[in-house]
Amino acid sequence: MNRSDTALFEIFTRQMIGLPLGHVWFGHGSAVFLEFGKLSPSKIKRREGSEGNPSGEYGVMIEWGWRLENGKSILCGCWSDEDEWQPSFEMLRNTTLAGASLTGRLPEIDLRFSNDVHCVSFMIARGDPQWAVFDRRGDKLQTLVSRKGRVEFERPSQRYKSKN
Repeated sequence: MNRSDTALFEIFTRQMIGLPLGHVWFGHGSAVFLEFGKLSPSKIKRREGSEGNPSGEYGVMIEWGWRLENGKSILCGCWSDEDEWQPSFEMLRNTTLAGASLTGRLPEIDLRFSNDVHCVSFMIARGDPQWAVFDRRGDKLQTLVSRKGRVEFERPSQRYKSKN
């Protein structure tokens, strides 16, 4: 990871700082999605007919390899019992995003909340760190990802293809 990666990440996430965490939801496996800012209803219906999860102005997805931590301990993580996830993320209710940064030689994401709890990615398998930051403001979705040790914008044609 180099300075230009850090600069791109900081520019992209700057407008997220101060936004409230509006919704947290879990995807397939241990994927976690954090939705920031004004929420919009889902355009997708679940198979049983209920509404899907709302989307924020910004979103962060950490596919797997994540943990919540405070200054003293790990509160829960992707390898914790799933029953611990929702209560741990409840600590983030009514918080705002206080900071977003990259850590490590390969770009891992560190989200700091106003209550000083951090949500951190950490990949433990072969390949790239599996996170994405979505900017849903405006007409076109912009997505920032980690790929081959760098931070870059995801082109729509890259979406849903092999990660390695």
